[in-house]
Amino acid sequence: MKSIKKIIPILILLALPLFAKTDYQMYVLSLGAISSILVISLNYLMGLCGLTSLGHAAFWGLGAYTTALLLTRLNFPFLPALLMGGVVSAMVGVLLGIPSLKIKNVYLVITTIGFNQILELIFNNWVTLTRGADGIPQIPPPSLGPIIFSTPIAKYYFIVSVMLISVLAFARIKDSRVGRAVQAIRDNEMAAESSGIDVRFYKILIFTISAFVAGISGGLLASFIGYISPDTFSPAASQTIVAMLLVGGPGTIWGAVVGGFMLQIIPEWMRFLKESYMALYGLLVAIIALKAPGGIGELARTLTVDVLMRLKLLRTARKAEDTNV
Repeated sequence: MKSIKKIIPILILLALPLFAKTDYQMYVLSLGAISSILVISLNYLMGLCGLTSLGHAAFWGLGAYTTALLLTRLNFPFLPALLMGGVVSAMVGVLLGIPSLKIKNVYLVITTIGFNQILELIFNNWVTLTRGADGIPQIPPPSLGPIIFSTPIAKYYFIVSVMLISVLAFARIKDSRVGRAVQAIRDNEMAAESSGIDVRFYKILIFTISAFVAGISGGLLASFIGYISPDTFSPAASQTIVAMLLVGGPGTIWGAVVGGFMLQIIPEWMRFLKESYMALYGLLVAIIALKAPGGIGELARTLTVDVLMRLKLLRTARKAEDTNV
């Protein structure tokens, strides 16, 4: 039963292109996969360690700009450029992780917002490097050696492959010694420290991992769209990332994926409502948060377990009937 539960989400992801009738719909699906990787990165902080960040788009932007600059100016191969985007974000994540050792709750939130605003200002004003508000155009598409993922469906499956690696990594870390340590810090920091857990080390480590994954997502975004500009990585984007995680379910493995896809796809369904769609969109997010506090991911997991259990009981009952006959 456990293996079936693991396979179902993967089969759904692989089958989604069958329902996309246009290249634009494939584009939205690919953005959903990129967003899912981004939300997974925040899940390390909020879901596992209980640290709230409203500046996560800054790490996203660092990865995007690093990857874009390496590809367009230094002609780096795609994979090293993508990894360097993650590394640069991780290095800055260490620096932001240090204040989290002394400040908590609303003060940490304010710090992350300020960090996001500073990075946005740098992206806008360091014109010689970032081209300012004009952004960086003509970014090459994803590639692996001679293989270039240039078609919409090829880009989608490549991005989903990276997303599945991110999901697997999150699941492994969650159940590892690192995962158990940061969850103990989330539940009771003083008790965790009293039991011998190095709170300082694990907080900085989880910031680093989170920033690295966000940077990878940013690099994928840059190469997928082929263009980036500072407004993509504003504090408002950070708020959307938090909303994605809350909708999907903090701490859940597939919740981030669900949240990332939902908050990319739902707005497209509501475009016909024009000016009023944002209000209804916000209302929908609020309803989900109220009716499913654990997120859609947790709700889906519960329903899947319930359905599989019912099927198992049904098979057992039929087998018993056949035996009696």
